[in-house]
Amino acid sequence: MEGPDFGIIAVNRRAARACPWTAEPGANVMVDLLLPGPGHDQCAQWEEHWAQLEQLAELGLE
Repeated sequence: MEGPDFGIIAVNRRAARACPWTAEPGANVMVDLLLPGPGHDQCAQWEEHWAQLEQLAELGLE
């Protein structure tokens, strides 16, 4: 029995700019985020680089 496939089948320009590893052939969300590599490194830096942008976006919704 096989598990679900988390392979990325399409990437737009914005996603490729923000997360370049998603545009690589064979990119897989679960593998790329959990195993060492650029996706994992980017996820590990969430608090430093991305969380602040989310907070700014929430301010714009009020």
